[in-house]
Amino acid sequence: MRLLEFSAGVGVDAMCGTMGVVGAPLDLYRDIDMLMSVEEAVCASLDNFKSMDEGGAPSSGPQHCQFVKKMGCKGNLPGMFNLPFSICVTPQGEVLVADRGNYRIQIFNRKGFQREIHRNPSSIDLPNLIPLSITITPQGLIGVTDNSVKVYTIDGHCVACHKNQLIKPWGIAAMPKGQFVVLDVEGGKLRCLAVDRKVGVVNYNRLCSAVRPKFVTCDASGTIYFTQGLGLNIENRHNEHHLEGGFSICSVGTDDQLGKHLSHFFSETEDFRCITGMCVDANGDLLVTDNGRKKILQFPKEGGFNVLIQEGLACPVGVAVTEKGQLMVLDCWDHCVKVYSYPQRRCFSTC
Repeated sequence: MRLLEFSAGVGVDAMCGTMGVVGAPLDLYRDIDMLMSVEEAVCASLDNFKSMDEGGAPSSGPQHCQFVKKMGCKGNLPGMFNLPFSICVTPQGEVLVADRGNYRIQIFNRKGFQREIHRNPSSIDLPNLIPLSITITPQGLIGVTDNSVKVYTIDGHCVACHKNQLIKPWGIAAMPKGQFVVLDVEGGKLRCLAVDRKVGVVNYNRLCSAVRPKFVTCDASGTIYFTQGLGLNIENRHNEHHLEGGFSICSVGTDDQLGKHLSHFFSETEDFRCITGMCVDANGDLLVTDNGRKKILQFPKEGGFNVLIQEGLACPVGVAVTEKGQLMVLDCWDHCVKVYSYPQRRCFSTC
């Protein structure tokens, strides 16, 4: 794997000193469907997705992820999706999906669909909700980007709507102390927002500059990973939505400096085509959704890489991992969540 170091560091505001990833304590959706009974007949034809390769992986790496089930189909009823764009998991084990085409956020627990957050027609200050990216803090505040940054409580009450100095906000990630990292893809900036649920945004700082930063995630050690550059997915299936993603991955560490750069050609035989989502698992391994290659890649923090999923994905745009061995891939063009087993790597002393 080719790693390039930045020669010059860029400071990060002190309020963003410790950052982490939001974990999920529950074993989600092993036996249950998101869809209600009235929708099962509609979606039945979509449930024939075949399992992944049964052969496993070399002993030095993780086993292949095994397909478990597909949840959802195209539509606007509860549990259905229309061009979903982003997925995240709460500390309580709930799953949030940014259902962009239906102008809402859907919230699920292991029993299925629970509730949704959508536009409030009576609100003058919030004329729309067309979610691009979604995250949630350990304190239960949901951060959403569309043409601004909106912050909601878990019950759907909006506590902040921020647009100041943002040209086109896209990626958003939560920090353990309640702040949000927001990426401005057109403005070329990473910014940090602190939000008080009673008064709204209380602090707003620039972290660093970047070239078209778009997707972002945080690990438990406090490192922010974000995409740079422009990776184009030239395939526009059914004339639905033209996606573009990142070209390479950079990081901002706990030392307030820009860190390592995972370049476009991360190996002699593999490269990034169009990065459309990332997350970090419990071991600190980075999982990357490459929409151009239609693969899910894993980058162990000790180095190297593994291909976790390379078949059966139409347009992967997001990935999330639960602590009990579930990997959830959000497939935009299939309008569903595809669930896989996710055998965790053994974390050795070097971890």
